[in-house]
Amino acid sequence: MKHFSILLSLLLVVICSMAQPVCTPDPNPLWQFPPPSYNEIDTMYNGYYYEDVLTVFAPDSLYVNTTIVQIDSMRVDSISGFPIGIDYECDVPDCLFVPPVVGCMLLSGTPNDTTGVYDVRIHYCVFLPILPDPICLVYPEDTAEAGYAYRLGSSPISSNLELEKEAIGDLSCFPNPVTTSSNFQFLPHQNGLATVAVYNSVGQSVFREQVSVTTQEMITVGFKRGDLTSGIYFYSVELNGQTEVVKFVLSE
Repeated sequence: MKHFSILLSLLLVVICSMAQPVCTPDPNPLWQFPPPSYNEIDTMYNGYYYEDVLTVFAPDSLYVNTTIVQIDSMRVDSISGFPIGIDYECDVPDCLFVPPVVGCMLLSGTPNDTTGVYDVRIHYCVFLPILPDPICLVYPEDTAEAGYAYRLGSSPISSNLELEKEAIGDLSCFPNPVTTSSNFQFLPHQNGLATVAVYNSVGQSVFREQVSVTTQEMITVGFKRGDLTSGIYFYSVELNGQTEVVKFVLSE
């Protein structure tokens, strides 16, 4: 069953938070679902509104007993494991994705639950023309496997020891996509001199700025595109030997 879900090639990605009431899928994902060998961790806080987007790639075929079979549609039935207060909605009715399609699910709400790490499990069904009933699966089958997880903290300025072990958290970019300028934002969990850099899709540095940061003080760095061409870029923050990266898009 595990390899069946991998052959399904259901891809979901976590992109920068979007303030849109209707989600927009990202056609150029940075992270794959299923992740290769680790949990993708994002952080939300009790009593603070949270929003995130999962991009869905509905495959048009899959292997069934070594035979390639066309898929009629794929339906996401539920996402279990979220803290109380978090729910989701799709950009298509009933979360039914007909291939070939790129769709999305908007995760949103104000969590109110016990602090800690929450493993997420995705329940979905695949409809095939050769079978009268859909094949319904759960990913991951075992929460110990690679998958998405969410850390629920008490507040953005918490002195939680788990957060203090990390140098950087809560990276975001807004707006994204970027037309003329954007803001890079992050929350340092340690004091020091942070380096904010932007790289193009082939790894060339096109922007670099250093900023002195103080623990638990949200930092914002402005960015202007200048004469950079449209495409996929990455902004990184390096602090005390640790580096975090976020993808963004330059568009016309």
